[in-house]
Amino acid sequence: MMQDAIPWGNQPRTLAWEPLDSQHILACPRIPLERALRLCPSVQRFHDKVVNNAPNECCHQVANIEIEAWYSCPTDQAKGIPDIYKLHCSCGRCHVSFCVGGSRNPVTGEVTHPRPFWEVR
Repeated sequence: MMQDAIPWGNQPRTLAWEPLDSQHILACPRIPLERALRLCPSVQRFHDKVVNNAPNECCHQVANIEIEAWYSCPTDQAKGIPDIYKLHCSCGRCHVSFCVGGSRNPVTGEVTHPRPFWEVR
C-alpha cells in the first residue's frame, strides 16, 4: 500500500545510501580515467568492477569516465589513504567503490593492493 511506503524525500532509493559528499573530504580531484590510468595503473581495478556490473555500454568505455578519490573521515585523511573512489560516466551514472581494510600483508608487510592517489598541478 502506498500509505505504508517509505517517504524517500531526496535520498536515493537504495539501501546502500551513503552520506553526502559534503561529509567526505576530497583526496584527489576528478580527472579523466584515461589520465588516471597513466598516472596510477592500479586504478584499473575500479574500472574492471564497473565493466563487470554496469548496465550501460557507455560505462564500459574508458573515454567516457572520470574518476575522483575521497576520504570518508578525518582519520583516513590523516593516514593519507583515500577509501572512496567515484567513477562518473558521461551518461550521468556515478559508480562508487569503497575500500575496506588495509592493503598491507600482515605477515610480510608487503603492500599488495595499493590504493591509487594522484595530484593535479
